[in-house]
Amino acid sequence: MSTSVKNSRFDPFIKRLLVSLRHDCGVLRGDHLLVGVSGGADSVALLRGLAVVAEGRKWDLKLTVGHVQHHLRAEAEGDAGFVKGLAEALGLKYMREDVDVLGAGGNVEAAARELRYGALEAMARDIGAVAVAVAHHGDDQVETLLMRMMRGSGVKGMGGMAYRRAVIEGSCVGLIRPLLSHGGDEMKGFLERIGQDWREDHTNGDTSRTRSRLRHDVLPVLKEIKGDVAEKVNQLAGQMRAVDGLIMGLAEGLLGEAEMEDGGLDREILKGAHGVVLYEAMRIWLEGRGGGQRVGGEIVRRLVEGVCDGVGGERKFGNVWIRGVWVG
Repeated sequence: MSTSVKNSRFDPFIKRLLVSLRHDCGVLRGDHLLVGVSGGADSVALLRGLAVVAEGRKWDLKLTVGHVQHHLRAEAEGDAGFVKGLAEALGLKYMREDVDVLGAGGNVEAAARELRYGALEAMARDIGAVAVAVAHHGDDQVETLLMRMMRGSGVKGMGGMAYRRAVIEGSCVGLIRPLLSHGGDEMKGFLERIGQDWREDHTNGDTSRTRSRLRHDVLPVLKEIKGDVAEKVNQLAGQMRAVDGLIMGLAEGLLGEAEMEDGGLDREILKGAHGVVLYEAMRIWLEGRGGGQRVGGEIVRRLVEGVCDGVGGERKFGNVWIRGVWVG
């Protein structure tokens, strides 16, 4: 393992990282970042890149390495040891959190993601870090949008992964993705140029999983057709997030206009709205009645149909009862 950073600040990988940190992730001079490192090439490259940036007087970043042990693979303990050794070689504090993914039940990937972000958020709060940096990159964005397209996601879903958001809902700790503008091959190229090794996760080659199959069978074809597909898809995702923000504003305005004194909504005003805005307004309204709990798209669609049809009376949409005085 090499820890040399000589001339690496001039590496194209570092130059792109600097732009992303400044313009997309909102990182400021002197910020304390918790860097989520699994041991794979992407997260190791992110750590090594941030370590180069942190040394610059213009940034003066403080870095802490965070590792979450999921206990899902036989090699996982070796990954943890590798990350700890890398952190020590770079002179950085190392933090580890163990989570019980299998004990959480349900979908393993979803449980692992939820527990991982929860663990990283707790680590960041403990040390006063303003954000957690993770290594999602442009190819990951392409895979995410393809998966959401296949599920029939709307505008919100097609916004993909953002450069910055809260690490978990309601948290003051941010989650930043400085590598979203990087292609998937750039990380290994950077590590090879600086002589840094990494750990391989062999489960990434399991094409029985949708994301892995897209990565191995579909993404190479897209890159052959359009070499900068990751960059273009990331631009599209950003535009869709902007559109979603516009729709959200219109939907909230519609609800304010349609609200009645008895707490109901004026059906005629709702019916005059654009379908996309009405759908978002009904989702916001339902989730507000449910204490912020996420509402399934099918329930929202049925409610939108109920607003727009000519049927009165009392009807049930999922677990939500709507009185005839409201829809009639």
